Amino acid sequence: MKTGMVRAARRCLAAIGLTVGLVGIAQPALAHWQYTRWGMTPAEVIAASNGNARQGDGRRSAQGPATKDVIGTYVAAGRTFEVSFYFVEQRLDEVVLQLRDSQQCQATTRDLLAVYGRPIQISGARMEWNDQAKGNYVKMINVGGYCEIQYEMAAGAAGL
Repeated sequence: MKTGMVRAARRCLAAIGLTVGLVGIAQPALAHWQYTRWGMTPAEVIAASNGNARQGDGRRSAQGPATKDVIGTYVAAGRTFEVSFYFVEQRLDEVVLQLRDSQQCQATTRDLLAVYGRPIQISGARMEWNDQAKGNYVKMINVGGYCEIQYEMAAGAAGL
């Protein structure tokens, strides 16, 4: 009986830790993501990353004119994400986090719901939130083992 209670307590603590970690993901004050600020140059993002980001391949986004000029990794609550920083005219425009372990996607989705509440839009495997307090537009895509979180500056938010 005690073993079951210990396991339940550990799961609860892990969920709390993950939620705190995802709040860290979602914590960019005033329209930013973590150590970046919307509008930074690739060199500024790399310098601000404390060694967690490096030059990307410059590939153009399938969704528009942005290019992936910086890449890196990010860890929150024990979950590792591959991070792509997209730039338009050499200015940071979007941050995309792809979860390495697709087995953690459902839990990550639940934690984003806990952080942001009810999505403003749900379309198939995609949920979207407008985080007005932080000036970020957030998208979560969860499709058959593919799990991605996208951060963009919300319309009307102050960039620099």
